[in-house]
Amino acid sequence: MLHTQLSRTEQIVQRLSSAWHGSPPVTVVRATIDLPIPAPEDVRGMWFRGGAWIVVNTQPLSAVGGTLAHEAIGHGAMRETLGQHWRGFMHNIQSGLRGGDHRLHYFREHVRSVYVDDSGVCNLSPVSESDEITAALVEHRFDGESGRLSISSPLRKFLRAASGHFYREALYLDRPVDFEQLEGTILAAEHRLRHGGSFFGIGFRLRRWYASGMSKPWNPNAPPMSLAESERLLKAESDRLRRQRDSKFGFDGLVLIAGLILLPLCALLVIYGFLSPFFR
Repeated sequence: MLHTQLSRTEQIVQRLSSAWHGSPPVTVVRATIDLPIPAPEDVRGMWFRGGAWIVVNTQPLSAVGGTLAHEAIGHGAMRETLGQHWRGFMHNIQSGLRGGDHRLHYFREHVRSVYVDDSGVCNLSPVSESDEITAALVEHRFDGESGRLSISSPLRKFLRAASGHFYREALYLDRPVDFEQLEGTILAAEHRLRHGGSFFGIGFRLRRWYASGMSKPWNPNAPPMSLAESERLLKAESDRLRRQRDSKFGFDGLVLIAGLILLPLCALLVIYGFLSPFFR
């Protein structure tokens, strides 16, 4: 029975994660004892050192998709998306809670009822609590059949999240994270996971294309390279770097033109995100 459930869990994980170009490593284990670090016996999943771990015998098959999203999007992709701003964002969720956002309070109560010690007390730090609130929201909004987050008015919430991030990190204004900003941010995290990066993973796709074009076979039994061949390769590399420097000015010009076009558009998006609450 457990072997069948293990196989079906692996199939679900494979179906969902194969649609993510930026999917982290996902490991399916039979029981919590097989996790890389000690964990409570009822743990369903874990995010550890850049990878997701899914436990088979602590959850029904219907919950596997939500658990995977909890770990891969709620914990993993959110950290990649926010980078150095992740911890500050978690603190700003606490500011949103203090501001009385009732939807954030709902998920906080859920987290505090789940993450308790043997005496029934929740001892999560504020940052860890915000982290689990985020992951719980992801799990709640994740559709295991489509493999996508189901969030209403996604564009408006994404713009709310972008404008909030702009005020906090660009203008250094102390702004709390409300529920809609949190939803918009997890949408950005899902986008990064699905496409392998921001802007539909263009950078990821270019790197993959370049790597495939530049790959070369390696023969460990090949004779040592001659001095003449070494000099030829060094000259070719020097010529490549010179051509790159010569073309840099033209590329910089294109970047400048693109910036002049995109900057007003970004400003309009930020203004819309700021004003959108007044047009509900």
